[in-house]
Amino acid sequence: MPSIDDVFNELQKINVNLQAVNSTLVSGFKDISANCKQLESLVQYADTALAHISKQDDTMICELEKISQHGCELLNEVHAQTLDLASAAADTHTLLLISQSVNSAAALELERLDQLRQEIGSCCPPVTPQPPCTYEPCPKPAPLGNPPEPPSIS
Repeated sequence: MPSIDDVFNELQKINVNLQAVNSTLVSGFKDISANCKQLESLVQYADTALAHISKQDDTMICELEKISQHGCELLNEVHAQTLDLASAAADTHTLLLISQSVNSAAALELERLDQLRQEIGSCCPPVTPQPPCTYEPCPKPAPLGNPPEPPSIS
């Protein structure tokens, strides 16, 4: 039959083993906690990246809307200028017919009037109209930055 000292020694061995297990568990839980914090940091970065991409999408949509609007405006302007050019061509043809049917005195008078227009133009040039389109860039989000370091596996 074992003695009390044998039982006591056995209990001490068990206690040492339990302390080792406890130390291992405490260390493991610390590592798990640190890795959870790393994972939380990565999730926060993913959320930030998603918000950043969403802002970039908003910028692209804004730019596409402007392109669409400018395309429509250009089409309207081309249509108006086409009508003006057709009218100018008809007027030019009429002037050609008039000048062909009139005597040389009328041609000299037209040349004199053209010189007067040139003098007036050099003195008082016509006002240059503002361009129909002024580029306005859409707001862009700030750069996202680098992701946090992934947790190291120990």
